[in-house]
Amino acid sequence: MMCFRVFDYFRLFRVLFVTLLIAVVALSYDGGDDGGRAQVAAPKGADGGAPVYHAPLELSDYNLLFTRVKINGQEARALIDSGHFRSVQLSSTAAQSLKLALTKTDETPRHHDGKDLSLASGRIDSLAIGDYEWRDVEVGVIEGDVEKIAAQVGTKFDVILGWGFISQFHMLLDYKRLSMRFGKRPLAAGAGALSLKYSVVNRAPVVRGSLGPGNNEEANFLFDTGAPMCNLDLDLADASKGAKVSRDLTLAERRFTLEFRARDLGVIRKSLGCVGVIGNNLLRQYAVYFDPDVKMIHLSS
Repeated sequence: MMCFRVFDYFRLFRVLFVTLLIAVVALSYDGGDDGGRAQVAAPKGADGGAPVYHAPLELSDYNLLFTRVKINGQEARALIDSGHFRSVQLSSTAAQSLKLALTKTDETPRHHDGKDLSLASGRIDSLAIGDYEWRDVEVGVIEGDVEKIAAQVGTKFDVILGWGFISQFHMLLDYKRLSMRFGKRPLAAGAGALSLKYSVVNRAPVVRGSLGPGNNEEANFLFDTGAPMCNLDLDLADASKGAKVSRDLTLAERRFTLEFRARDLGVIRKSLGCVGVIGNNLLRQYAVYFDPDVKMIHLSS
């Protein structure tokens, strides 16, 4: 009788141990803020809250900002482009390599030269950016578009991470230290040299500034990390297309003397009400922090 009782106790202990183990595993699981899209092992914020993700950056000779990503496990290079309205765009070459099923959309985005483009849509299983992983991602594809840009700027890349992605996060793009940090909660950033209020117009960030000394009349400028340098509409540049001109620009009561390229900005003038573009010949001097909660862009040195 004693042997049977000892056996029953042992069996009861084993059941209790297994039950406790299952409970511990269940309590320790963290599905992330995006329904399990973010990696469980992502580093936590300083206060133990929402994860803060990190990725290294590259600044090309053409003055553009890139980061390395993985699309369904395949390595690729991505352009960080706040002036691009979509979340993610893939090259048609990458879409073909991944054998993506694409569906033509009703959207007809327009190139800066006024040409209408045909946009298709598909989905990828995963997109990894540093220690962040995004699952079941919708991507846009425009035949030959990314490839054309890559040839123009002299850097092969297959992905554009646009405003639709950037605006989901508190994001710090540090041009000097070549690092990117992003998360769902405010980040610790350096002392702000300049803080700009932005508005979102047709899914793009627009800031206000004034041109010329003593000019108190403000105008709209597209804030564009995908522009190698600042641009100014031909009418204001008073120069031939493609020429470089020097102009004073005042942003948040701080005056800069900047080099602009004269361009026909008729497309963004019509769609965004912008007469110019803030580009990387200014931004590369700073760490640029996008705060979506209060719609502010902070530039710190």
